[in-house]
Amino acid sequence: MEKSNLSEVIGWKLRSILADSFSMNASKDNWTIRMGDPVLHFKSAEEEGSSIHWQLSWVETKDGDDVLLIDTNVAVADIPHYRTVPEFEQPIIAGSAVFLEDAVVQKVTGYGFHAVDDDHLTAVVIHTAAGCMTIETGAGGVMAVTMTDVAAETLGDVLLEIGR
Repeated sequence: MEKSNLSEVIGWKLRSILADSFSMNASKDNWTIRMGDPVLHFKSAEEEGSSIHWQLSWVETKDGDDVLLIDTNVAVADIPHYRTVPEFEQPIIAGSAVFLEDAVVQKVTGYGFHAVDDDHLTAVVIHTAAGCMTIETGAGGVMAVTMTDVAAETLGDVLLEIGR
């Protein structure tokens, strides 16, 4: 994962989270969605029709640690959550989705741990004016996506910080 690829979404709107299916827990202070391998959909705030998709997945290290992977170069045709229907100009969503409003990305922070061979990302926080979205790897390939007013402080070492 290149830091420069993550910086492409600064100033863009985080529009939706796509997954095959998910479960959601809501509390007074936040809501958490648990799902496998979500796709985040960003739209340009300035260029009509411009989109970026992040495919999130995970891998387990030989030591048993879960590492977050972010593919920032996903083509819409390769996203299983979209289906092309001839009657529609845009692909339609064929799985589950959460739609967000007023979520212009201001900052992206990556957390994880340092290993002998490399740094390993385990969580990413997307900061917007509306709040913070924290995405963490979890047991059995289930990721947790949590929306809060402020970012959690116990996510590991800061590996990267982009934006303001």
